[in-house]
Amino acid sequence: MRSEKGFSAIDVVIALIVIVGFISIIAGGFYNYFVSSTGTARSSAALAYTIDVIESVEQMNYDDITSDSVKAKVDELYKSGRISKAYEVETQLIQYNKTMGNEKKQDLIKTLTVTVRYELSNRTQWIQIKRLITK
Repeated sequence: MRSEKGFSAIDVVIALIVIVGFISIIAGGFYNYFVSSTGTARSSAALAYTIDVIESVEQMNYDDITSDSVKAKVDELYKSGRISKAYEVETQLIQYNKTMGNEKKQDLIKTLTVTVRYELSNRTQWIQIKRLITK
């Protein structure tokens, strides 16, 4: 006669399958949490860098704001460590009176576009803010 004590091989295999399934679900949850929190942190940093560039340019005298001076300001922020090398900052400055149909108007408005790019999960993410700068 067979003894009914202990676990059979089938009981052990089923228990292992259930345990592996639960561990997989928990590991997937941790991975998703990590990716989500990393994405939020990177996005927040990119936004902070974008605002930092805009605020630095706004502190300049209006007549001194040129494409070259804005690029120099960004280089200064990189060198001072206020912008991480993991982020790529691109700026574009357009004078309103140099746009089509507005050539005869005074130089009173400039449009500053700041784009910050960064890598997240092997994809390029970016944040872009446009700001009007007035005389």
